[in-house]
Amino acid sequence: MITVAACGGDSAPTAPPAPSTEQVALAYQEALVEKDLAKFSDILADDFVFTQVPGPGGTEQLTVTGKSAFMVRLAGQMENNTVLTPSETVYEGDKATGKFSITADNFKAIGVDSLSGTFESIGREGKLVSLATVIDGLSLQKMGAAMAALAPPGIAQLGDAYLAALNSGDLAAFNDIFALEYVRTLVPGAGGTDKQTITGRSTNLLRIAGLIENNSILTLSDRTVQGDTSTGKYSLTADNLDAIGVDSLSGTYTSTSRNGKIVTLDTVTDGPSLQKLGAAMAALAPPNSDQLGQAYFEALAAKDLAKVADILAEDFVFTQVPGPGGTEQLTVNGRSAFMVRLAGQMENNTLITDSDAVVDGDKANGKYSITADNFRAIGIDNLSGSYEAISSDGKLARLDTVIDGPSLQKLGAALAALPPPSN
Repeated sequence: MITVAACGGDSAPTAPPAPSTEQVALAYQEALVEKDLAKFSDILADDFVFTQVPGPGGTEQLTVTGKSAFMVRLAGQMENNTVLTPSETVYEGDKATGKFSITADNFKAIGVDSLSGTFESIGREGKLVSLATVIDGLSLQKMGAAMAALAPPGIAQLGDAYLAALNSGDLAAFNDIFALEYVRTLVPGAGGTDKQTITGRSTNLLRIAGLIENNSILTLSDRTVQGDTSTGKYSLTADNLDAIGVDSLSGTYTSTSRNGKIVTLDTVTDGPSLQKLGAAMAALAPPNSDQLGQAYFEALAAKDLAKVADILAEDFVFTQVPGPGGTEQLTVNGRSAFMVRLAGQMENNTLITDSDAVVDGDKANGKYSITADNFRAIGIDNLSGSYEAISSDGKLARLDTVIDGPSLQKLGAALAALPPPSN
């Protein structure tokens, strides 16, 4: 090793100063106006915390903890063309305080021109670590009046909206139909002890996406409404049912609403439908791990999230180990959580290919290679490694991956070659 001593008064170059609190605040506003979600990754600290209090002295509070969770919220704001305008901003050290005004399409849709209030943001080492907002009284009055003017739909209207949305393939409409805590249960046969329960609006939207993908048509009959409860009979046709020789499924349903949203939907499939479905399923052999793996890779290449959701088990587990024998491990538990990860991969045009697959019962082992825009952007042509896929009941239940040594070396060299972030 050759050591060169500094001389002649020269000094080692110093790292550029971190952005000031004012620069970070301005960058936040610009990213929101430009709808540049990626830019927020450089603006927000990993432990970023957002709070919102409805009115001065209010005891209720919305808190969003962590950069990733807040970016999900930001994505919704960008979808609504949200525009944030600060004023009277005062910067003091790492703190910025002032007033804000915010407009958005969803506000305008209910007759609210804008909401305003006060804010306090805190920066640290060139990152925004917290943003606390308090909505003012006048804005609360406007919002309250607008909401009071909206009569929540009853269960009969919600049932009609459900039918219209499903039969027209309008997935977005279900956000206004289902409550956040929406619960769907399916019982195969009157008096049956088996039950499938799907909890939460987001998870149920994945199911609805699959129904729409299969051109499902739902009809209701003998409908009876009593208060917030509706009961009746249903009949469902769909391409995937038709593909296995089942013309339709039918049965009874009970749905309930609260505050203008459907909160529960319980269905019981009738006996003749179960017989038709049972005969059709008996003629079908469930896919093995190799077939599920192939279908998974094909769905990724086609950017078909609905198809991936149909392939994965609800309790699907994904793991990734950086290097053979590595002690570190990324684990993603549950289909819904993994679907969020996949959505980001599809945004980066991720393409995965597999090779050398060996199938042993419900287990398949092989090699994989992955390319993506974010890898190419830093000079990496591809990453590769090995995988093990495990299936259960015709679903992909687990996928374990190990990145190989050469890929880790390429990734390390590429990251080391990246210039430091600029102001």
